[in-house]
Amino acid sequence: MLNPLKNCGNCGETKEVICMPSKEQLIDALYNEYVFLCHDDFDPDEDATPEEYLEMLKEMSYDELVEETSTDDIFSMDEFMSAWG
Repeated sequence: MLNPLKNCGNCGETKEVICMPSKEQLIDALYNEYVFLCHDDFDPDEDATPEEYLEMLKEMSYDELVEETSTDDIFSMDEFMSAWG
């Protein structure tokens, strides 16, 4: 059975094909997630500051950024981007 057409959360187009976010959108979303996670559980001796993490993200390739999202068949890229993008 084919999936029904739906609006892509990243580009707004109505289509059946998965629309992947741009590198900049991934960096923004990963940074937003990190800032949220650091709010309650930041250890300055172990964790990068949000600014340091942002610089690390900027150095990553697109594929590394996608891997950093930890998305899969259960938690999709669309869900990740809706939550953090």
